[in-house]
Amino acid sequence: MSRVIMQSSNACFGLALALLTLSQLPFAVAADAIPNGTNHAPQVFDVVPLDRPYSKFSNAQKALFASEYDALDRADQPPFPIDGIAPLIPEIRSAAQDQLSLRSKVKIRMLADISESGTVTATSLLGPAPEASEIPFVLAVSKALTKARFQPALCSGKPCAMAFPLYLELTENSAAWAPTLVTGPLVGAHPGSCNWNMPDDVSTPDNPFESRSVVIAYRPAENGSILVLGVVQSSGFPALDSAAIKILSTCKPRLRNDERSSDESVAHIRLAFYKSAPAPALESPQPVPGACNMPEFPASVTRRQVGKLSFSVQALIEASGALSQTRIHQSTGDKAVDDQMASQLSKCRWRPGKNIFGEPTPGRVEIAVTGETITR
Repeated sequence: MSRVIMQSSNACFGLALALLTLSQLPFAVAADAIPNGTNHAPQVFDVVPLDRPYSKFSNAQKALFASEYDALDRADQPPFPIDGIAPLIPEIRSAAQDQLSLRSKVKIRMLADISESGTVTATSLLGPAPEASEIPFVLAVSKALTKARFQPALCSGKPCAMAFPLYLELTENSAAWAPTLVTGPLVGAHPGSCNWNMPDDVSTPDNPFESRSVVIAYRPAENGSILVLGVVQSSGFPALDSAAIKILSTCKPRLRNDERSSDESVAHIRLAFYKSAPAPALESPQPVPGACNMPEFPASVTRRQVGKLSFSVQALIEASGALSQTRIHQSTGDKAVDDQMASQLSKCRWRPGKNIFGEPTPGRVEIAVTGETITR
């Protein structure tokens, strides 16, 4: 997870801006939905980074990777590529492209035996034997692992031999369009309660556009269903609009006592439709250095003690680097401050993420601001 710290030049605020990147797992194409509302604690989706050695992992990332092993004492450390996993990608890029061109889905669970000196002595494939069409990709992964340099495992603080697990998944969506939830709120419901498959009875359009999005207005009902009120912003294709309504109707919101529906409790949700599943992410979006300025807050706010601030927005960084679909994730409790922060942060310029083929790809980010106000 990348983190960018910026110091505020505002005399009334001592603030730090942190970029919390909602990274995807290596080679995984499914993304979690952005959670609902502004009353949630900031969420950091911690994953094993591709571009760092084990020594640069956070404690949470180390624990996440160590969980792949049945028993590791505190003094033990698993083996890991010295330069991280990212240098392995060029070795398998061509084979991965060939595999995806077959529009097939491949899951690989491979173990590399790492000696106490950090060399790969053997690789083995877990699970069933690969199909004939999958063998070139499997061999490419094995070759990439064999050529990698590893930091050997530590057993009781001393170098030792241990296996390194690598799980890869390549998928290519065979449907003409694949829906993805890109912004909320989805009131009180986990995205797992929805059926995100394209409805069978929807005839999807054949057109040159790579993606389209639609905004739907809805209201959660007390009986645990979704009442769809209509399309607020059309995708431009009635078939996709209809698909969005059908998908949203499958969601089952779990209402809290303070979320009982009323005539005023109308929410909006945006769904994006991609012509094919996005290619797996390798690099997450990053802000252009010096392109994010700290917000200037209203004078009415700086004249009174506000105390500690905690604020964040979530956004989608398009493949072009444009920031879109920003949404307040955590509010300061003061609308004037929220609006000013959101407006300023939306002006940041970004470098888009990259997929495993080195192509720009969309990615979600959370921009968080924390600090304290100082009374004048």
